[in-house]
Amino acid sequence: MAVPCSTATFGETNWTDSVFASSFAIFATGRCWEQLRNSVAATRANVKVVASHGGLTVGPDGLSHQCVEDISLMRTIPHFAVIVPCDWLEAKKAVLAAARMKGPVYIRTARPKTAQVTAEETPFAIGPEFYATRSNRAEAQAFETVRRTLRERGERIGSVGYSIGLWRIR
Repeated sequence: MAVPCSTATFGETNWTDSVFASSFAIFATGRCWEQLRNSVAATRANVKVVASHGGLTVGPDGLSHQCVEDISLMRTIPHFAVIVPCDWLEAKKAVLAAARMKGPVYIRTARPKTAQVTAEETPFAIGPEFYATRSNRAEAQAFETVRRTLRERGERIGSVGYSIGLWRIR
C-alpha cells in the first residue's frame, strides 16, 4: 500500500511519464483520498491508480475489503478520469488508453475472475457512456460485472417479446 499513498512517488512523475500505482479499492481511495486530491489532481500529475476488489464481489476477503464508495469518491476529485471496465479485455484496453492519456486516471476492477463480455473489436474510449443495446421499452445502466448479468436478463426478456436497452457506463 505504500506506493499509492506516497507523495514522493507522485512528485517524481513529470508530464511525459506515467506512474501506475495499484492497491485494493478501499485503500487506494479511502486512505489515500486527500493525497490523490492534493498531490495528484491539483497538479494534474500523470498518475494512474488501478484498484482491485471494487464492489461487493470480494468473496472471502470480507467486509473490510469491500468498497462501493470508491467510484463516488474519485468522481468528486477534479481532473480524474474514472474507468470501470467490465472484463479483463476491457481492463487491458483501459490501462493502455490510460497510459496514453495525460493526467490522473482511476481504474477500478473486480476481484474475481469475470466472464468476457467484450471482444477485441469492441471499441473502447475514455469518455461518456453509450448504448450497448437500444430499446424503446426500458433501459438499464450497468458497469463492471453487473453488465453481463443485465445483458443475459435482456436476452431472456427478448425471447418473450420485450426488450431492454443497456447503457455502458465508464
